[in-house]
Formats: sequence, structure tokens, C-alpha cells
Amino acid sequence: MRLILIYLMLSILPLASAEAQAIPDAEFKWTDNKACLSLGPNTKVFLKVEQDPFLSRFNKPAFDQFIEHLIKDLDLDKTQEGILKLKILFAQDKSLCVSRVGTKSIQLNTAQVNEINNRFSEIHEFELGRQRDRPVDCLGILYIEVLNGALVSTRNVNFGFN
Repeated sequence: MRLILIYLMLSILPLASAEAQAIPDAEFKWTDNKACLSLGPNTKVFLKVEQDPFLSRFNKPAFDQFIEHLIKDLDLDKTQEGILKLKILFAQDKSLCVSRVGTKSIQLNTAQVNEINNRFSEIHEFELGRQRDRPVDCLGILYIEVLNGALVSTRNVNFGFN
């Protein structure tokens, strides 16, 4: 009995830790949103800050519901499964901007990418990240797992919720 329990623990632990790892950018096909890149030549965008930015309009369940509606509205084929990786720009005096949309084993057309960009650009209620106690522009990452054309899960990195 102990041997079976030890075996189960050892076989499950690697799966849980593998899911927690970031998926490298090289595994995704990328579409850039050039509108996000027009912050100016002297603008610094931090990839990691001491205090992460957060969406003040959402808590985690409300945000997941927002993403679920977005995925439904993209009208993905029921055979679609894979991962979307969104790089989200939190910039001062701007709405949220998805600077890059990455796809892994999912096909998106231009209209679907534009829909993602438009939905996030409607979000104005957020707090910037902080570095040395000063607000700064920074990037957050959102992983969206899709199975049978529907949302399975989300994972946010470098940003949080109210």
C-alpha cells in the first residue's frame, strides 16, 4: 500500500511542476500589435517589477469569465486545442494593450486576433506595476488553454487582480 502511494506521488509531482513552468516564446507563432509599440523611443517597459500591476476591475473569477466569453466570441472550431499566450502591456495613461498574441497548436485569423486586441483595449481600470516605489510601464503574460474550441484554464504571470 505504501509503495503504491509513493509511486502515485512521484508520478503526479512532475506533472504539476511542469504545468507551473513558463512555456518558451519559441514554441509559439507570434502576431505583433504595432499599436502597442508606439509608446515612444525613450519609454522603458519592465518585464518584471517589484510590485506587479493588477486589474482593479476584476477579481480572478470575473476575469476568467471575461476570457471565457472572449473565447466563445472567437468562435473557434470545435477541433481547436492548444494554448494562447498574450503579452499584455500595462502603460501609464493608456488602456490595456495586447502587444503580442502567441499561438501554440491553435490557428487564429486576423479578425480573431483583432477581437482579442479590441477586448483588452476596453479595459482601463488597472494599477501600474511599481519599481522602487514608482509606477512603471510593464508587461504581464496570460496563458489561455483551449480544448474543443472552449476555455479550459487561464494562468496569469506578472500581474494580478483586485
